[in-house]
Amino acid sequence: MRLREVAVYVELGSANEAIEIANKIYEIPLSVERRSRFLVDVSRAAYALRDYQRMGESLSEAYALAPEGVKFNWLAQEMFRNLDRLQVELASQLTTVMNELRVEEDPKPS
Repeated sequence: MRLREVAVYVELGSANEAIEIANKIYEIPLSVERRSRFLVDVSRAAYALRDYQRMGESLSEAYALAPEGVKFNWLAQEMFRNLDRLQVELASQLTTVMNELRVEEDPKPS
């Protein structure tokens, strides 16, 4: 399934290819959970390309669909922490999501 290709390309460091595939399959009907996970992968690709606007839109949409899927996704949490460290200007919707999730700096493993 092309959906997994997006995640694989992100992992391989080929964010441009990931975004290209995501653009082609964006309208495919998916379950809420799969759509949310897909959007997190799209946001990871956008983050790698420093397209913070698309990253924020994708993460916000993923959170709106499945808040728990973003809240407990360590990759999404890592993106938020990195943005906070970089002091990137965030859209108000993303700032709201960050505040709701209460993203903490490098949480200690239990």
